[in-house]
Amino acid sequence: ITPEQFAAFFEREMELSRRDRAERAEKKERRKAKYMRLLEEKYYKKSHVGTRWSEAQQSRRLEGCEREWFDEHMEKLKARFLGEASRLSFKPQSAEDGEEDGEEGEID
Repeated sequence: ITPEQFAAFFEREMELSRRDRAERAEKKERRKAKYMRLLEEKYYKKSHVGTRWSEAQQSRRLEGCEREWFDEHMEKLKARFLGEASRLSFKPQSAEDGEEDGEEGEID
């Protein structure tokens, strides 16, 4: 192989790899853009539905059987929460821990 042939071959290979890298970067950007668009749509839908639901709830107050159901549901949740809380063991913090927590709070 003559040096000229090698130079031509090397140049061609470099061009191919450069093109390949550019294509991969472009593909990655497209995929990223698509993902971000999907996320935005999902977030928009959820927030939109949430606001519409809460507006509907505010416009018409809970009454009658709905109120009873709501109270029962809250009682169940409260009982469950208290049950789980009683199972947890709370250890008292030492003075050093309290100081560290305070410092972290100030930094935030």
